[in-house]
Parts: sequence; structure tokens; C-alpha cells
Amino acid sequence: MSKAPNRWCKACAAADQVRAVAVAVLLLVVTVGVHWALAQDENAGTGQAELARVGEESPAGGEQEASPPANPIRRVAEKALRGDFGKLKPWQHKAYKYAVAQAVNVSGRAWVTTYGPWEGFARGEGCAYGYGCSESTAAANAIPGHYYVLVELPKGWEVRRIEDRGAAWNDRVARRKGAKLWIDRWVVKKEDARVCRYAIVRAYKTW
Repeated sequence: MSKAPNRWCKACAAADQVRAVAVAVLLLVVTVGVHWALAQDENAGTGQAELARVGEESPAGGEQEASPPANPIRRVAEKALRGDFGKLKPWQHKAYKYAVAQAVNVSGRAWVTTYGPWEGFARGEGCAYGYGCSESTAAANAIPGHYYVLVELPKGWEVRRIEDRGAAWNDRVARRKGAKLWIDRWVVKKEDARVCRYAIVRAYKTW
């Protein structure tokens, strides 16, 4: 009978050792898991950084692609003078050449309308500045006669010459629409009026 407590103590000690080993194994598993998760995060971050750098480079892996010129007028004028839009008429060539020489940029937004035969202005009809109505003709009150103007239409930038004037109320309408001024383009068939960007090119007196 006196040996029973000793057997019980030995059993308790053995149980304590098993629990200690189990706790140690559990801690080891948790520690390894944490380190593995941290390693995965670091690798993922490195991969994203590499992708970001690749995205910044050109497709050939070289330097970044150059941004397009901030001045759309110069870009259009240089293309026109290079022949990208076909053969230019003498007045168009002057307009684009002057635009480059004067470093012309966008002047603002204009209320752009159209006029033509449906209003009694047939091709060749006399204009205020001595020209005859044609696809070169634009009317404006706030731009000096004989100056050139570029307007941004849905089809792209178009160059015109100020050959005519119009009623003063057109400019008031333009301001109500949030535009700086009014421009009227002579066309064969009426087009929708719109507010769009424009640029003024100074003309040198040759008339």
C-alpha cells in the first residue's frame, strides 16, 4: 500500500512530459508557419514592384516612351508642312508656317457655327475682307481680318482664314455658352454648331 503514491507521481510526471513536448511541437509549428507567411508576402511585394517597373519601361525594355508634345497646334502644323495631309494650298502653307514660327498654342474655346448657300451665301459670294466664300472662309468679329484660325472639329483640326464678319450678337451668344468668341465657317452643307478649342495665327500684311 505504501508504494501506490509513488506509482501515481510517476504517472503524473510522465503526463507532464507529454504535455510539454506537445506544447513545444505546437509552438514550433506556429513559428514556422509565421515565417513562411512573411516570406510569401515579401515575395509577392517584390513581384508587384517588378511589374510596376516593367510597366514604366517601353515595350523594348528601354527608356520610357516620350510624351507627345504639349502643344497640339505645333504638332498639327508640323505634320501638315511635312505633307501628312496632302498638298497644301499657298494660304494653308502660310498659316501652318506662321503657326510654327509664332509658337501658336490653343487660345481657348469658341462658339463655332456654319453658314453657306442655305442662307444665301453661295460659293464665291463677296466677303467683308474682299474674298469670295469658299472652304477657306471663316467669319469672326473678335479676330482681325486676314488672320488665320484653327478650330478643333470632330474630324480633327481645321485651318481657315478670317475673310468675313458677322452680327455682334453672335459674340454675346458665344459668351453665354462659355466661349471666348464666335467663329463662323463657310460650308456647302450646314453642320451642327459646337463649342470647341481654337487657335489664332497672326497674318503679316500682304494685301
